[in-house]
Amino acid sequence: MSRLTVAAQGPLGMHTAARGHSRHAPESTLSLLASIFAAPYRALTTFRLWQARSAYRTRLMSLDEHMLADIGLTRAEIEREIRKPFWVE
Repeated sequence: MSRLTVAAQGPLGMHTAARGHSRHAPESTLSLLASIFAAPYRALTTFRLWQARSAYRTRLMSLDEHMLADIGLTRAEIEREIRKPFWVE
């Protein structure tokens, strides 16, 4: 056997082309895997966003009038913001 023939052989001495497999997953499999992992990632990202909004609104409630004046907000604006549900921007 020549070196070229040996190099083209896979495990067990079978030629790669003869096995009918490529080393890469088909695009449909990769697309399926991407969609399977994308949904939980989006859910986690959304959950973290909701947590951040809730924490932000909680911190706004703790600001005194002087701090509110420093950032240019009124107590009424803060009250309106903290009444929003966590899923509303």
